[in-house]
Amino acid sequence: MKQTFSRKKFQQLIAKCGRILRNNDKLSPESIFDAFAGILFTKIQNEKENGQNATPTPDRFKHEPGTAGVKRVSIERILDELDKFNISGSTGDLIGLAFEELLGTTFRGKLGQFLTPRPIVDFMVRVLDPGENELVCDPCCGTGGFLVEAFRYVKEKTGPDSPARNLFGVDANPRMARTAKMNMIAHGDGRDGCAGVYHHDGLLNVGGVFGNRFDVILTNPPFGARVDRKMTVTGHDLPVEKKEIERLVHEYGGEYRDALERLKKHVGKPLRNLYDLGKTFGQTEVLFLERCLRLLKPGGRMGIVLPEGVLNSDRMQKVRDYAEGRAKLLLVVSLPRDVFCSSGTAAKTSIVFLKKFTEAESRHYGELVRTVTSELDKKENEFDDEIRQEIKKRFNYKILIADVQKAGINRTGGPDENQLPRIAGDFEKYRKTNNLWE
Repeated sequence: MKQTFSRKKFQQLIAKCGRILRNNDKLSPESIFDAFAGILFTKIQNEKENGQNATPTPDRFKHEPGTAGVKRVSIERILDELDKFNISGSTGDLIGLAFEELLGTTFRGKLGQFLTPRPIVDFMVRVLDPGENELVCDPCCGTGGFLVEAFRYVKEKTGPDSPARNLFGVDANPRMARTAKMNMIAHGDGRDGCAGVYHHDGLLNVGGVFGNRFDVILTNPPFGARVDRKMTVTGHDLPVEKKEIERLVHEYGGEYRDALERLKKHVGKPLRNLYDLGKTFGQTEVLFLERCLRLLKPGGRMGIVLPEGVLNSDRMQKVRDYAEGRAKLLLVVSLPRDVFCSSGTAAKTSIVFLKKFTEAESRHYGELVRTVTSELDKKENEFDDEIRQEIKKRFNYKILIADVQKAGINRTGGPDENQLPRIAGDFEKYRKTNNLWE
């Protein structure tokens, strides 16, 4: 009888399979992940095509990327281990879990990247409540956890024919981007789900990912890294083939063409110059906050995980002014340190939910700034506390704040009490009562 999926049991299985590949095939950690993910992916696909008890033959892996050259006995042993679970029937992010188990320490040390725990992903998707025809993006998608859950969430609400093509993700690391594509295919029907996932710098436009386009953004950007002032936009950051450009213009229209032309003008110039906050700040979390606000269409909504320094440090006041001048803060959820301890970071974080101003709100806010600064006999670029407080009095709205002590995951990555579902339920009632999405 097949075992019911549990995170702990599957982590133990992944570790065991990793030892098989290390001992039998003498593979590096990166190659171990590639081989295991390839076997897992093929197993999922085979179950979907031929039933939950179907197991692919080892011969199927001879020419598969990642598993070519892996010994037959290793593949057979791993397939035996995977057969203990109903793999395709699981709602867990199995490929993302394998990445965390086999390669987590490699990536969090070098790049400041760590995967978002499932309870946090579930909570953020539920709060933002993506709809069937809405475009969803994660510009630093890692292994695609947010995209997979958004797809599952919409599919559960609307039925099996939900369009995976409404999901877009970008990651600068080739292995992560490849894993996200694999993840989307594994959780979707057919291969449309991976078409919007790109290996690219998430701070730059690529394919269908450009400004003022998305209804929903879900993201957990890398913390602590910096974009150097000398890092420039290059010709490699642009599509160069005429047919590819024509295809993209045909698919996305004049807005894509305009976005491409703007990016072309920045070739050879510092990447940070693309961003208003980039003139002062180089932290990746700050640049991605602005990037996400730019990607949203007017009235679009966003959930982003941020280090709490962005919310309370005096030196980050300009960042807060920028965000509050372009979006309404809906909900701020302070998370316990335990949430990311198992991923190798003790950063104190919060989830910030925002709704970008509609065009009318943007005009109103701009007029308010001009009126207040004029009345106080100050300049608009001298945004001091007096101006800030007066604007908040006149542009007044409710911001919900929650301090969470238990978020579904303990320091070692195991399950824990979870206060987030109750907060999500309370927020759902509040936003429906107050028509926040309208």
